[in-house]
Amino acid sequence: MAEPLARSALRRVENAETFPLAALQALRELRSQLDQAENDAILRARELGATLEDVAEAMGITRQGVAYRLKTIQTRAAAHDHVVDLADAEEQSRPRVP
Repeated sequence: MAEPLARSALRRVENAETFPLAALQALRELRSQLDQAENDAILRARELGATLEDVAEAMGITRQGVAYRLKTIQTRAAAHDHVVDLADAEEQSRPRVP
């Protein structure tokens, strides 16, 4: 689903001369999609046995930069796991009527 969104956003960026605010919004959307794709690629590379140095070379950053990115990815994933959907929690706390 991200691919059609990316194409749409790219078209809006291409029209920046005419619609600069739409282009800025599209760039924000693209950055978000690119960040997620990069995170997914880093994790997959590590799953496949790539070292921090391998990933760093591919990304053009330092090994420490990759280690920081991995820590950030893991922290965000852990925080996401602790998010409570209040609507679900409220529904579960209601007494059931037989």
